[in-house]
Amino acid sequence: MKAGELIGRVRHLRSPSPSVTRLVAMLSSPETGNEEIVQVVRQDGVLCAKLLALCNSAALGGSSIGSVEQAIFYLGYREVYRLVLSLGFGAALAPALPGYAMEPGALWRHSLLTAYITDPVLEALPAGGAEVSFAYTAGLVHDIGKIVLDHALDAATKSAVRGQIEREHCALIEAERDIIGSDHAEVGARLLESWRLPSVIVEAVANHHTPALLPRPRLSAVVHVADMLAHQVGAAPGWASYAVRAGEEAVEALGFTNDTVQNLLIASSDALARVETMAVAA
Repeated sequence: MKAGELIGRVRHLRSPSPSVTRLVAMLSSPETGNEEIVQVVRQDGVLCAKLLALCNSAALGGSSIGSVEQAIFYLGYREVYRLVLSLGFGAALAPALPGYAMEPGALWRHSLLTAYITDPVLEALPAGGAEVSFAYTAGLVHDIGKIVLDHALDAATKSAVRGQIEREHCALIEAERDIIGSDHAEVGARLLESWRLPSVIVEAVANHHTPALLPRPRLSAVVHVADMLAHQVGAAPGWASYAVRAGEEAVEALGFTNDTVQNLLIASSDALARVETMAVAA
């Protein structure tokens, strides 16, 4: 079954608001200013209200913030942008996924953690980070294809995928390809493409299990490593979490040593504590 056919089977997928997709597109322009960001968020009343509620939560210091401008002043443009994205994609990532044995919010937590871990991964790159501005977004939506598959596939097909993993001890992505003819990475990439997200993000999602390393590592390699770290520190939801294969090639291509990986694990544990605190407040 092709990715487009699987996406077409899902009738009630909650896409992000036009404001969120517009913000992601605006990020690709170095000329985008704070005022433009403020105007976009202001025009989306629901998103604006959720943002201010989260900014005023105990998780973010319990400040008294009454406007998007104040949020940017106190928290900084970068953090506000991330909160907006987390809220904007949260509705799509929040549902339970019975086919993956994920409780409500489990995928959202894992996705949010992966997004936050892209930061220390980029900081650890010996030559500096490429496509830095899109890394958080790509980490946040890397597994969105799982939502499509959970809705599109019948119980027998889901059982067949799980059965192959248990019998052959293969990776989740391999079992999906064999049984379905596609996988959650490809499906997620096609979905984001239909939402008109930048091609850099589409590439990262499409290849987050098989990252592009030549002629140089692409953003998919950064998301791959962040995803693996998220699984290792404990945000590994669902029965198939053990069927994830870490690519040593990606770690080597990014120039990471054993010491680097250990430091990244510590940073990932810190990020997990932050995500859990945000999850309580959201």
